[in-house]
Amino acid sequence: MTTTIAAVAATRASRRQWLAPVGLLLLSLIPVLAGAARLSEITGGALETAQNARFLDSPIPVVTHIVSVTVFSLLGAFQFVPALRRGRAR
Repeated sequence: MTTTIAAVAATRASRRQWLAPVGLLLLSLIPVLAGAARLSEITGGALETAQNARFLDSPIPVVTHIVSVTVFSLLGAFQFVPALRRGRAR
């Protein structure tokens, strides 16, 4: 009976470890989707308006920013996984 209770407790603890990373990944979908929309606007040949003229005139900084934010927000969530934070046995 105690092994069953211990197994259930271990399963709940392992699920709890992933709450923060999964929540951060879900929150990172907001800037990733907005960045994808902006990238499609820049690369899709959008008509130049007063609102997007600065992005279309100099797209390199915007594309660099969008790509780096996407990598940061997706990979940064995994720093909260305890299994990945443990050091190697020496």
